[in-house]
Amino acid sequence: ATDGAMLATALVVGGAWARATSSSFSLSWALFLLVLTLACVNRRHLHRPPLHLRVIDTLAAVLLATALAVSVTVTLRVLLSASEGIGPETVKLGALAAIFVGAGRVALTFQERRARRLGLSGSRALIVGAGEVGRRLAKRLVETPEFGLHPVGFLDKEPLEAREDD
Repeated sequence: ATDGAMLATALVVGGAWARATSSSFSLSWALFLLVLTLACVNRRHLHRPPLHLRVIDTLAAVLLATALAVSVTVTLRVLLSASEGIGPETVKLGALAAIFVGAGRVALTFQERRARRLGLSGSRALIVGAGEVGRRLAKRLVETPEFGLHPVGFLDKEPLEAREDD
């Protein structure tokens, strides 16, 4: 939903920019670019928060997805139409899409980080192995809520005896 709202904002701003500068603006190609951008962003699985929430990784994925969508759109426009200003018009809208989707994704990343730190978000984790390594892993996951993994138990054929510090 955030990506769609950000792309709609990019469309509105792009149209206003084109009117203000008296440059060309093809609504059908703009919609094609934005739908393709949304598909490319979803293909990068950005809707699933990764284990490590890094803003730079999020921005890189958004930029790559947008660059791919711009490249495909420019190529198709050159092959299917002979109008002037295809490149600049498409690149402007692509840049706006990258800026707005990137900003939305950065906001979501910060929100997810905060929710993980407060213990409001994450997944349950079943740790395979209840030996020393498994116990250290459980302790590390409890101490590092930023990972978003909450240990709920161990799975082991021959577990160690429980200790006081567990």
